Amino acid sequence: MKHFLHRCDRAMIYIFIASSYFPWLTVGTLSCWMLRELRWAIWLLAVLGITYQQIFHERYKMLELLLYLVMGLGPAVIIVTSNHQFPAMHDLKMGGLLYLIGVFFFKSDGRIPFAHAIWHVFVALAASVHYLAILRHLFPELNTE
Repeated sequence: MKHFLHRCDRAMIYIFIASSYFPWLTVGTLSCWMLRELRWAIWLLAVLGITYQQIFHERYKMLELLLYLVMGLGPAVIIVTSNHQFPAMHDLKMGGLLYLIGVFFFKSDGRIPFAHAIWHVFVALAASVHYLAILRHLFPELNTE
């Protein structure tokens, strides 16, 4: 059971990355065709990453980390360099930075006490920042502030 849950945990990283982008790429007002197509590319990468992770689980850890980073940073670089101003660009950058800081702890598991727990704290913080940005900027009618 532990092995199964570990595989599910790693697969969820890909889903988390894709789902962080999807609301902005779907509901947001995107004028560039490349940005609109990113919503499909990000889910394709998630499916490919999960498939890779299930086949080669824990065998090529650095390649798996590289896939996480490419999937997380690739669309961000395209969005930032597209000159398309998202209404919550600052929030998105802050959430991305929190995820990136968390990667340090993700890779320090076993060397730094509680590194994996710290990693999850950064994931929760980053996801919260992104969630609040979605609530404030994409669905202002739901905003309870």
